[in-house]
Amino acid sequence: MESNLSISEYLKRAKTHMVIDVRSAFEYKKGHLPGSINLPLLNDEHRKIIGTIYKQEGRKAAVLKGFELVGPLFAEKAHQLLALANNKAIGIYCWRGGMRTEIMSWIAQLSGISVFTLKGGYKAFRNEMLKLNANPLYDGFVISGQTGSGKTAILKKLASNGYKIIDLEGAASHKGSSFGGIGLPEQSQEMFENLIAFDRYNHSNENGTPPFWFLEDESRMIGNKCIPAILFESMQNLPRIELIVDEKERNNRLVEEYGALDKTLLQEATLRLRKRLGDEQTRLAVQLLNENKLNDWVAILLTYYDKTYIHSRNKSKKTIHLLNYSWQTESASFSQLLLLIEKLINERSKKINTIQ
Repeated sequence: MESNLSISEYLKRAKTHMVIDVRSAFEYKKGHLPGSINLPLLNDEHRKIIGTIYKQEGRKAAVLKGFELVGPLFAEKAHQLLALANNKAIGIYCWRGGMRTEIMSWIAQLSGISVFTLKGGYKAFRNEMLKLNANPLYDGFVISGQTGSGKTAILKKLASNGYKIIDLEGAASHKGSSFGGIGLPEQSQEMFENLIAFDRYNHSNENGTPPFWFLEDESRMIGNKCIPAILFESMQNLPRIELIVDEKERNNRLVEEYGALDKTLLQEATLRLRKRLGDEQTRLAVQLLNENKLNDWVAILLTYYDKTYIHSRNKSKKTIHLLNYSWQTESASFSQLLLLIEKLINERSKKINTIQ
């Protein structure tokens, strides 16, 4: 067993090996190493029982109770570990790299599975992610544009072309509007922060130089997830590339994105905008939605979202680079975006070299 690997050593191995979180399902849902699989040694109820005994009677009594509860499950855990390992070494971690890691590693090794463990467990990983999120972003660009411009799709295209992105909406499992959470799994604030930092961890040390980061323009809150303060402050100081997309194109993209979703949920999301749309426009929007006149429904929503965007844009002090973008001529538009990005990166690099 390769015990107590550092975070960097552990995460390097995790890229090619299965990693198993042996904490309870509740702990795992709150936050975990991205890509890990949850195989609890103790379920949520067991964990509560043992925690209570530990506080009332001490460690020895808690350990004995743990064996009483989990001992009969050893064979089951062994079969599950063998299936997950698939004849390869596996990574195991718990909260602090303590007893749960030791017991599950022991079961794995007796079953013929090689194991590597994380020094300090999830707690050490979490602290490392918190440190990363406390570091400002110095170089990068914010991709902005009115609702429906396709900013998230642009980020993914940039990533496929080798640029480094931080996908805030992907990490939040929310698209940022009243409709943004429909059809997406719930995400915890802790896991949201982990995923943001993990993107930075994976790319910040490549070639020894920090990358230019690309992010989507967001308010501080994405749904009910709050962007870490330092990162959000950094975003306010980064130059903005604003996509100018025709309103009809934006309308069609939103209909395509949301039109097939559950009408009841779309109606509830529309009603949440009543204070901003007003009673009359809200009633009309709901009516159009129920009549399946989706382009007309979206047009009412865009009136509000565009007004909000323009107000925010006018307050911003960021440097703005405008780019006309059409999804009807996607290839040509994206090529123009890449040319603009390379121009801006070269200008920034020359500026840094001049200062040095």
